Amino acid sequence: MRARLAGAALALAGCGLGGSPTMRPGTDCLTCHDGGRARRWTVAGTVYPTPSSGSRSGVLDAHVQIRDAGGWSFEVQTNVAGNFYTAESVAFPLQVCVVLGGAATCMSAPVDYGGCNACHAQPPAGGAPGRVAVP
Repeated sequence: MRARLAGAALALAGCGLGGSPTMRPGTDCLTCHDGGRARRWTVAGTVYPTPSSGSRSGVLDAHVQIRDAGGWSFEVQTNVAGNFYTAESVAFPLQVCVVLGGAATCMSAPVDYGGCNACHAQPPAGGAPGRVAVP
């Protein structure tokens, strides 16, 4: 298994220039990181302590494991804001798990979109239970 760690990114504030890898936790990263307005990410989001956590309470060093439809597996690690992202080429749908301290929480169904915060938000959308949370 190859691994990619979350790293520095061209970040945008409201899709305007200027930002950092810790910007806008809890928002749908792929709205701006689409390859036109900002560097394209294929999967991105924010990990929180609980599904109802506030937007500024992300979890550092959680591991997000991703397995695509072709069997390709890799993981990304959250930064100090709880943000994670990757530009790895993936084949949808994806199976996604969050791991912290040896415990894992996995999505019950595969997903067809890599902007995790689109559904895992406050309030949640698309049947999500709330924010992406550690086990």
